[in-house]
Order: sequence, then structure tokens, then C-alpha cells
Amino acid sequence: MKMKKQFEKGAEWRKWDLHFHTPSSYDYENKSVTNQNIIDELSKNDI
Repeated sequence: MKMKKQFEKGAEWRKWDLHFHTPSSYDYENKSVTNQNIIDELSKNDI
């Protein structure tokens, strides 16, 4: 039985956010946003 490859094509576009600032960052502008707000928004957008 032949196993299906995880990725059919060699290169595919993926959603990545390798770095972002949080309210804990010294230069974060909107301190009213919580870390949970960020997590919820990332999850809502399948990231």
C-alpha cells in the first residue's frame, strides 16, 4: 500500500507568522489587547 505524502507539491504557500509583538513588548502600542485576544484571533484565522 502506497502512503500518501503529506505535501503533494514541493513548495506550497503556508500561513506563517514567525514573529509578532504582544502587550508584554515594550513597543506594543495598544496595551488594552490581551495575550488571549491575540491567541483567539490567530486561532480564528487558522494560524
